Amino acid sequence: MGFGTKEYLRRFEVKYFGISHVGESVDETHIEMLVPNPSTGQMVKKYVERHGFVEGRVIDAEWYSREDKTGKLYRGYTLTMDVGDELIHMDFPIPFKKPPSSVFQMLVHHGDNVDWTKELKISAWETKTDDGKPKTGICFWQKDANGKEFVVKSAHTKDNPNGMPQPLVDEDDGTLNWKPVERWLKQNFDNVVIPRIKAAAASYTPNHAAKKSAPIVVVDEDESGDAYPVPEFAGDPKKATEKNEDDPYSDSIPF
Repeated sequence: MGFGTKEYLRRFEVKYFGISHVGESVDETHIEMLVPNPSTGQMVKKYVERHGFVEGRVIDAEWYSREDKTGKLYRGYTLTMDVGDELIHMDFPIPFKKPPSSVFQMLVHHGDNVDWTKELKISAWETKTDDGKPKTGICFWQKDANGKEFVVKSAHTKDNPNGMPQPLVDEDDGTLNWKPVERWLKQNFDNVVIPRIKAAAASYTPNHAAKKSAPIVVVDEDESGDAYPVPEFAGDPKKATEKNEDDPYSDSIPF
């Protein structure tokens, strides 16, 4: 009992061609970037700390759903990660009034194949869409018994669905209804993957307590993760070689 100060975990997200945290000003770790506001189309300044990857133990996972004062709905999963010198939140959001993003799909497709008793590495880099527009790629990595990194592959693909249903086909126009697929993937992550994460974390002790930081501010940003950086990204991102459902450097996640 008594008084205290609420502590917040810094929130990172796969966007702006990296693992990014949005701050309030330029400082030792945050650079100025120009990004399009999805509501107005105007370019706005953001102050972004950006990395090529994040690696650590995932010690919790939660679904969130909240609405701001304008009625905009924010939904997705938050992974709590121990990254060595602090605990962070890693965000996997669903874009507002849009289909689930490739970042969200990456999590729900690959979660079954992650060994949650071991460290997970999430890498992100700049790549291109089929029509040449910039976008952010994403990949999950873990290490084998010899310490060698390997790519975590999707547990649910078209050829190997592992319980995932196929989209419904409209008999009149042949369009696909992905809702049953999206619903199943979320239910599977809630009922199968999250319990595994929590069970693995039950015997794990973080290296430290949460670092105090500024409160999380929800901002209206480009949901696609595309951005127009002022300085060039200094990382060494992986590059795609070819696009297929097993390509670790493609964020085109198949259902």
